[in-house]
Amino acid sequence: MTDLGVDVRTYLLTKSDVTDIVSTRVRPDALTQEEALPAVAYQETDTTHEQHLTAAAGILHARLHLDCYADTRTGANSLAETIRTQLHGYRGSAGSATILACELVNRTKGYDPPPDGSDDGRYVTSLAFRITAEETAPSF
Repeated sequence: MTDLGVDVRTYLLTKSDVTDIVSTRVRPDALTQEEALPAVAYQETDTTHEQHLTAAAGILHARLHLDCYADTRTGANSLAETIRTQLHGYRGSAGSATILACELVNRTKGYDPPPDGSDDGRYVTSLAFRITAEETAPSF
């Protein structure tokens, strides 16, 4: 089964515009409190699979959230914009997946207050993408 989050991470890490900002700090699910910033956390929140009458069609539709963290609002917004320009409208290879369509459907902004009560919180700009990709149909 395709792990689209891992495949998109692999794709983003081939883009110097992204790695110049985050190096390899693109993590599944969440960042640790000690994570160096800027960084990205991603989650594949839901996936549906197309079906024919008799079998799987080999197409999936997924929603992938990428949370872009930085020490400043400007930094979080800039990182999100860099990722948006790499993914929105993208068609092609991403890791082991073939992306047929990638569309930005939502963007939100927030602030994570520090757990220790200090002034060192982190800013986040979140992007939600709807992605259609090919998947290997199961063999029976």
